[in-house]
Amino acid sequence: MSMLNLRFLRRQLTATKKQSAIFVLCVTLSMVSLVALRSFGDSINRSLLTDAKELQAADVIVESNFGLS
Repeated sequence: MSMLNLRFLRRQLTATKKQSAIFVLCVTLSMVSLVALRSFGDSINRSLLTDAKELQAADVIVESNFGLS
C-alpha cells in the first residue's frame, strides 16, 4: 500500500469511532466465520475418510493415472 492509502485509512478509522468499531467487528466476524467453516469442512473430510477406511477393511485400493486393463 502506498503512504497515501495508509494515511487515508488512518484518517477514516480515527474520524468516527462508531464506524471504526463496526468495521473492526465486521472484519473479526468474517475471519471467525472463515475459520469455523474451514474447520467444519476439515472435520467432515476426516470423518468421511475414517468411515471409508472402516468400510474397506479388507479391500485393496488401487489408484492409477492411467487406465487399468
